[in-house]
Amino acid sequence: MSVTAAPAISDLSRFIPDLRSRRRDGVLSELVETAHRAGVVHTLAPVSEIVRLRERMVPGTIARDAVVIAARSLAVIRPLVLVGRSVRGIEWPGAEDGTVHLAVLVLGPAEWSDDAFHALLTRGANLVRLQKQRQRVIAQGSDALIATMLRESA
Repeated sequence: MSVTAAPAISDLSRFIPDLRSRRRDGVLSELVETAHRAGVVHTLAPVSEIVRLRERMVPGTIARDAVVIAARSLAVIRPLVLVGRSVRGIEWPGAEDGTVHLAVLVLGPAEWSDDAFHALLTRGANLVRLQKQRQRVIAQGSDALIATMLRESA
């Protein structure tokens, strides 16, 4: 059994300050496309499909106004925690009031161990676990704030 250590936090800091889409599938596409542009995903279609299927089968809403979506794939080159924000709100089936404001996408390479991937997932979930942190990101989200929060959650 091989164990892969989680990468440095600075490699994980990605933030979309204003998501364009207001619907779940559009936001999922936007998050995966951003990961592709960042060089984390080398083929869009399989990652987009697995993220959509995963979200439909196991909804990722963890807080009143935030959702965490996680997937591993052979098409993922390196790990990523990506945070997207929508001040207006995103229509998200399964959310408490039908909308969320933050979407966290956690991607890991398929060859990563379960322990390493779950550690990465925990970092992503910790970003939006506390209401005070969610409100900070919604009100004043920035790359620097997300990077600081990731460091604090490690």
